[in-house]
Amino acid sequence: MSRLPRQVHFKSPALPFISDVTGMRLEDGVVPDASYWRSHGASSFCNSGTEAVMVALRLARTATGRSKVAIFAGSYHGASDSILATQSSDGSLQSLLMPPGVTQGMVDDILVLNYGSALS
Repeated sequence: MSRLPRQVHFKSPALPFISDVTGMRLEDGVVPDASYWRSHGASSFCNSGTEAVMVALRLARTATGRSKVAIFAGSYHGASDSILATQSSDGSLQSLLMPPGVTQGMVDDILVLNYGSALS
């Protein structure tokens, strides 16, 4: 039986990451144990940006009770089927599926808006 590591080793982020518990910058090194992350409230570790977007969508929908989510045209939001939508060419707010194999039902709750547009 393998033993779980007592420490998590990580490289500090390029931008300063300030602990909201201690108020100190996290440096290259060791986070003492899992209780450190528990003290920060809910934490989620993701393997990719796509996975992070999927979790963020679930959290937003749960917190707001709304199913529709707005994204901006031309921005990358990951590669999950539920976010692969594009704008309708007729100017309506109906989102269209982007790649073949994604069903319309997967993107019906996505609004694709133009960033900076007064209509958005």
